[in-house]
Amino acid sequence: MMQDTIAAIARLDDIALVCDYVLRACRTFGPRAASYHLTPRFARQTAPNIQLCSEGAPEAWKLLYRDPAFRSMDPIPDYIVETGRTMTLRSAIAGIRDSGEATEENERYFAAMAEHGFDHGVGIPLYGPHNRKGFAAFAFDEAVGVKDDRVSAVEALAKAAHHRICELLETSEQHAVGLSKREQEVLEQIAAGCSNIEIAARLGISPETVGTYVKRLFDKLDTRDRIGATVKGLKLGLIYA
Repeated sequence: MMQDTIAAIARLDDIALVCDYVLRACRTFGPRAASYHLTPRFARQTAPNIQLCSEGAPEAWKLLYRDPAFRSMDPIPDYIVETGRTMTLRSAIAGIRDSGEATEENERYFAAMAEHGFDHGVGIPLYGPHNRKGFAAFAFDEAVGVKDDRVSAVEALAKAAHHRICELLETSEQHAVGLSKREQEVLEQIAAGCSNIEIAARLGISPETVGTYVKRLFDKLDTRDRIGATVKGLKLGLIYA
């Protein structure tokens, strides 16, 4: 069953369908609620512009967590992603407190979790190509350990879904910008810190032609300078650090 489900995820060609399918599939392994953070490159796991998918959570909690101000109080996703391993939510909270970095806002968030019934659960760090990170969380009715078969199952599905979503994002972003092969080459040289003269020498074209390509890149990437073009290229997955 697991292999069939992972194979089905790999065939889906829409991000929303992947999210919906995997969250529903995960709930067959016992969690009463599941959520997935799709995080923009170089952003925090609770950034205002994350894409959040959830299944099974109470409506009151969904309304709370979709508020960026409330979500910014949640230190758990960043902590688990930075730690780099799946852990129970209680272990994450204990680790944050032991570090001495828990703020009053964090404590209010922990209290809200308990009030809404999220005493038991696990958080899973997700890593994709080119710095595309994510986070998944699953709430259970009873305490579970990270070696529990149910946790292993949802972890495998979450990782498969995140990988597929990264593939779909990379394809859609590259098509959206639509750089030519030569524009791509010039952007890579810009990111390497080369001047127009250096780029011209490396690519075997004139500095004037390079200037034309640079102007086109600035227009397509909606930026005014080389640093902006590099940052935008990294965020869109057009170039890689």
